[in-house]
Amino acid sequence: GAWLARPRPPAAPAGAEEPPGPPAASTLGGGGLRWPGLAEPARLAIDFDHHLRSGTLEVWVDDELVLDEPIEGRVTKKVLSFRLRKGTVQETLEIVPGPHEVRVQVAWDGRRRSARINGEFKAGLTRRLDVSVARLTRELTLDWR
Repeated sequence: GAWLARPRPPAAPAGAEEPPGPPAASTLGGGGLRWPGLAEPARLAIDFDHHLRSGTLEVWVDDELVLDEPIEGRVTKKVLSFRLRKGTVQETLEIVPGPHEVRVQVAWDGRRRSARINGEFKAGLTRRLDVSVARLTRELTLDWR
C-alpha cells in the first residue's frame, strides 16, 4: 500500500535489552523515516483553501485512507446578510515512492464531492496537490502545483 507505517514490534520482557529497530512510523508527521532497504519516502502535500463553514476533508492514496480531518472556516467579512468565510488545511503525508492514485472527498452542509487524480511520486521529493471547492458551482477540483 501507500502507507509507510510499519507495525510496532512486540514489547520486550521486563529487564530485556530493547533491540535497535526502526523509529515509530507515522505518515502524518514530518519526521524522517529510514529503514534499511527502503527508499527515502516521497511526500504528498495537501493545500486546501476553502470558504466552507465546517465539514470534513478525506484523502485516500490507492484506496487507503491517509487523512481524515475536520475543516472549519472563520468569518472574514460580512456583506449585507452574507458571511464570507475562509479556512485552510495544509498537511504533508509521507508515502512510498511510485505511481499512486489520490482521491479527495470533501463533505459539508449535507453535500459531498469527490475527485481523483494520478501522480508519480519520487523518493525525497514533495508533490503539492491544490484542492478547491468552487464558491458558486460547488465543484471539487484537484491540481498539481
